[in-house]
Amino acid sequence: PGDDFGPLFSPDGERLYFTRGEGQGRYTILSRPLGSGDEVAILAADVIQGPVAVSPHGRLLVVVQFPKGKGELFVLDLSHPGEPKAITATPDFSESRASFSPDGRWLAFQSDESGRPEIYVQPFPGPGRKWQVSTAGGTFPIWGPRGGELLYRSADQQLTRVEVAAGASFDAGVPEPLFALPLAAGNSLRKIAITPDGERFLALVPAGANAAAPV
Repeated sequence: PGDDFGPLFSPDGERLYFTRGEGQGRYTILSRPLGSGDEVAILAADVIQGPVAVSPHGRLLVVVQFPKGKGELFVLDLSHPGEPKAITATPDFSESRASFSPDGRWLAFQSDESGRPEIYVQPFPGPGRKWQVSTAGGTFPIWGPRGGELLYRSADQQLTRVEVAAGASFDAGVPEPLFALPLAAGNSLRKIAITPDGERFLALVPAGANAAAPV
């Protein structure tokens, strides 16, 4: 009945979260089982919003909303639906696109607080300081399924890997370009996906582009 976008799987692969544009500036995040059952409205708002990350245990959903054009991240407890709680509260900056560490203790996200999009990591749910992981621009953070690496796309269109140690504390190595990755234009919440074994990528590239062969 409306434009649906921003699909996101639950960790167990049994459910899909996505946003529906209802018209007149209304956007609703829905949950739909991939087996039997009906879709359920989770969160409705009069701003553009979308699901960006699910915690590893599947209980928490991170949502981005765009009041006044600036992205803010919120978390919603799926076991007790209600008002989402703010993760970021920076009206002068825009945060979007996030990824949980496999143990759920850390959240990587994209923010332009430095003047351009970069990738940051902070403890979840906090409190605590945050670390800037990218050094030359970064978008589309993906936490590797084994937990020891973060992947993102750099400003010069390289899929980039950073070795990380994320346990009780956090530490990150030097970003390492892996291969060129031109992405199609548009404001998609996700343009890169990684397989559960961490061995392959799926990316939305410009039509007709020759895909670079990963090393």
